[in-house]
Amino acid sequence: MLKLSLIAFLVLLLTACGAGSGAGLDANGQPAGNAPATPLAADFTSIQQNIFTPVCTVCHSGASAPLGLRLDAANSYAALVGVSSVEVPSTLRVNPGNPASSYLIAKLEGTAAVGGQMPLGGPALSQESIEFVKQWIAAGAPPAVSAPPPVNQPPSVISTNPASGSTVTTLPATINIAFSQEMNAASINNTTVILQRSGGDGNFTSGNEVAITPASLNLSTANPALLTINLTGIASTDDSYQLKLVGTGSAPLLDLNANALDGDGNGSAGGDYLLAFVVQAPPSGGGGLQATWRSIQDNVFTPICIVCHSGASAPEGLRLDEANSYAMLVGVTSQQVPTLLRVSPGNANNSYLIQKLEGAAGITGSQMPRGGTPLPQTTIDIIRQWINAGAEQGTTTPPPPPPGNTAVGVTLSAPTSVASGDELTVSAIVVNNSGDVSGLSSTLGWTPQDSWRLRSGNATQSIATLNAGQTVTLSWTLRAEEVGTTALTVTVTDNNSQTIGSDNANVSIVD
Repeated sequence: MLKLSLIAFLVLLLTACGAGSGAGLDANGQPAGNAPATPLAADFTSIQQNIFTPVCTVCHSGASAPLGLRLDAANSYAALVGVSSVEVPSTLRVNPGNPASSYLIAKLEGTAAVGGQMPLGGPALSQESIEFVKQWIAAGAPPAVSAPPPVNQPPSVISTNPASGSTVTTLPATINIAFSQEMNAASINNTTVILQRSGGDGNFTSGNEVAITPASLNLSTANPALLTINLTGIASTDDSYQLKLVGTGSAPLLDLNANALDGDGNGSAGGDYLLAFVVQAPPSGGGGLQATWRSIQDNVFTPICIVCHSGASAPEGLRLDEANSYAMLVGVTSQQVPTLLRVSPGNANNSYLIQKLEGAAGITGSQMPRGGTPLPQTTIDIIRQWINAGAEQGTTTPPPPPPGNTAVGVTLSAPTSVASGDELTVSAIVVNNSGDVSGLSSTLGWTPQDSWRLRSGNATQSIATLNAGQTVTLSWTLRAEEVGTTALTVTVTDNNSQTIGSDNANVSIVD
């Protein structure tokens, strides 16, 4: 599980991604199960198909990907190449032409100064597999082969970190924006890249917004389609944040062909792009924690565990979001040690959850949270009290969502290129960051209109209910038609037909 790798990830947060048992790899450190049609080779497409997609995206996908590191096909290149490591900021995750100074290689080979070898807890990738990754980096870490965009094709945003609609525990040191093509550095300044927070009321029309001036705005020299917004030295304040990338007016963001940003995703130059996210720090230590499910959910499971343990791909099937955690813990047999219950009401000592948190002898895998600092014993003792008292769920009303957190998070996953005539399945992960909702609709669209044909799944799919913290995955099967660069967009609307979340991906159709 390269899934936990690559950047410093869960060492910065207390996480409980329990999928470090080696699932997804065979005994030789090769991806197990259904082998991709393309064998592993020293090119990005093959590495994506053989390593990142089958192994890493178990955790590293969707709005809740650890530290925002999304390694699905639509996002992984922009998240790795030319991007500074979080654990060792002086080192790039992938340094084109120099595998020896690429943090990805150090983590795969177990030579990094911080944290353990990747994948954590599972068999290491074979040296042969790592050598393929090294060869790709040594060759300059080129992206997937695809047709270059037409001269008149405007740039668009294909990936952001943090993801739009997400909630993070602290203001990130950097915000990364990946564009569909190389950008003109001269057009990037504080009038085309505008960051502000709401001033505490969750909206950006009250006149009390607080402007934030980044320490720097830089295109990566290794990946000129990647913009890094440096927020070093800016204090983290719990609030709603909005980043505007300007594609309108007389001086918008431009690509190298002087095309203005297509911020609204309609396929035409012009239109601002808005990235919204919320900063909400979790309670520290055991302060305020009570021996109730409600309090444990709010202070432990939600801010710490659901970084990995959410959605259809949650490790061991254990989803610890608010809608699922109680039902998946209390009275449920542990998959790693089937003789124990995850939570045995009235018996904390024989609850596998406690054994994993305390790192007891005989547990399978390592202590939770994997790769991070163990929970304070005071916190674990309060969880013990809840279990010994019968592990009741209770009926306490959940707290209100953080300010401005009314949208859903949407993550669209699609390959970067496909051959004309081939069929592919694209998926969208929708996560509810707010209160319970119903009557949502998710619609897949694309431009140009003649580039794709829908083969299965309605273009608009209904979501009957989506509880707070719950995730749903939707999918569509498409047939590639006309050769060229295309834009896929998923839009989620509420029962008033108001857009509350969206994501997009560019896919090249080649001969």
